[in-house]
Amino acid sequence: MRYRWVPVVLLGLLAACGPIKPPKPPEPPPAECLPGVAWCVAGQSCGMCKHNPTPDPGHCEMAPPCATPPPVEPPPVTPPPATGCAVDEAKLIVVDGAAAAMTKAVTDAMKPLGDTTGKPPAQTLEALAAGVRAGGACAVAGQEAVFVRHPDGLWDEYHAVYFGTGALIPGGKWMAAHREPAAPPVSSLCGEPAPPPLVDFNLHCGNRWCDATPILYGCDFCAAIGLGEMPGLPGVKRCNCPAGNEDNGPKRMACERQVIGGAALWRSSTGVEVDPGNHLQARCSSACSWIEVCKADGTKCSRVTQ
Repeated sequence: MRYRWVPVVLLGLLAACGPIKPPKPPEPPPAECLPGVAWCVAGQSCGMCKHNPTPDPGHCEMAPPCATPPPVEPPPVTPPPATGCAVDEAKLIVVDGAAAAMTKAVTDAMKPLGDTTGKPPAQTLEALAAGVRAGGACAVAGQEAVFVRHPDGLWDEYHAVYFGTGALIPGGKWMAAHREPAAPPVSSLCGEPAPPPLVDFNLHCGNRWCDATPILYGCDFCAAIGLGEMPGLPGVKRCNCPAGNEDNGPKRMACERQVIGGAALWRSSTGVEVDPGNHLQARCSSACSWIEVCKADGTKCSRVTQ
């Protein structure tokens, strides 16, 4: 009887201490130190690896992430001028009283360029000229300005970039209109008789390539170069003819360039590829809906649909 109090005392103690809990398992090691994470190799101080930068041989931590290098920008590519679209700004002559005619073409080409501050001004001028050409006009980047050709052959000069900051000048800052110096007399290239002015192009396309023949109007001229009669119609006078016949190729090519005003200007709905050996042959650079050929100044055009 003297030991009956023992179970009672033990039960009371257990009740006071609460239920018996199982021992707490040990904490898992940090994720950085799990076997699946590789240790940094010798000389590596960043990246997805673990290392020990402390004197404690049991220490382990993740290496810091490596700095992301800035993206490498490709060097700027200077787009070539459109075929037949070129001018020597040093030879241009200011036309007094002329008004700006190509401002909208310039401001439209400026919009996609965005903020050009800090970029090389010459690079921005080239990009602006390329944008104007993409819109269908002839444009050339000069030393400090973009020159854009009018449909009538004059050239608008736009100082469109602040050379101190590289930023675009709102509105393009038109400066003046210019004309090119007069071309040498036709007879200096073609001899006599001097060919009459160009009236049209005979434009034919086949197998993607298009061939243009400048057509001149002058009955006496056609007769003088041996093309005075209509083909297949003996005795019928011919007044529309090319600049030469097949027997005087070099002279004919020189006359064609003279009446065109230089190399023919080709345009299409998608871009053009001109035969490097013949400026009167070209094709669309990709599928297009139309292609046309013009005088070098962009006038007197003939177009065909594809």
